[in-house]
Amino acid sequence: MDGNSFEQRYGTWALVAGGTEGLGLAFAEAIARRGVNLLLAGRDAQRLEAALDQIRRHHSVKTDGLPCDLSRRDEIDRLVEWIGKRRVGLLVANAAA
Repeated sequence: MDGNSFEQRYGTWALVAGGTEGLGLAFAEAIARRGVNLLLAGRDAQRLEAALDQIRRHHSVKTDGLPCDLSRRDEIDRLVEWIGKRRVGLLVANAAA
């Protein structure tokens, strides 16, 4: 599937929870390669910023990140509020508890 049809299928934004390293970061890179903008969520703010920097260096997509712990209900609520009006069409739920 080329980048254009991937975006048509999944929309302009994807959220990768647990996207700061390992499989989550690999998913984020693959999604960015297809031209979809990325929202990353992860517990470690430094790893999150490093992941965002890496994606920005290699891909021309919009990115944003939120340090949060998704094992906590209040943090999930904060994530939902942070997403706001961005239309997320793809979710990678890779966050560990």
